[in-house]
Amino acid sequence: TSTTAHNYVKSVSAFDGTLLPSTAPSITADGNRNRDYSQDLRLTSPRDQRFRWLAGRYYYTFNVGKSFEFVQATRSRNGFESDSAVTNVAAYAMVEADLTDTITITGELRRQEEEIQANGLFAPGVARPGARSATFEATLPRVTLRYEPNENLNLYAVAAKGNKPGGFNSF
Repeated sequence: TSTTAHNYVKSVSAFDGTLLPSTAPSITADGNRNRDYSQDLRLTSPRDQRFRWLAGRYYYTFNVGKSFEFVQATRSRNGFESDSAVTNVAAYAMVEADLTDTITITGELRRQEEEIQANGLFAPGVARPGARSATFEATLPRVTLRYEPNENLNLYAVAAKGNKPGGFNSF
């Protein structure tokens, strides 16, 4: 099975920052363009067997594109690029076995690498201050034991390791 997704979002928003009735509103408007793409490829065994498996590869990338900000109070329009990106590549596998008609055990493993780039805001032609990049790797196991004594009752226990990749402080 293959699942592919692509999104392109272009947005513009504005707000009045005075918060009170005024003849001199402080209007700020901004806009940005974001693009992401993901691809998931997986192979699976027939689901009607007592022993089942699944294996796959996953790829995801997200980029922040050109943006602008307009501040009415100063009558300034600033074009900038944040040039930030996230890329995630993973491989995963699952094996599942029916030990009896009512007990199933499942083992899963995911190995992922995520690269985060945050190159800060800059005007076109200006050096990129505060460029940062980091790679976060993780191996994530999970084991599930399920007991289903009848169609209306499902009891299970799960042991898993999870993570949330890092990021950067704003200062």
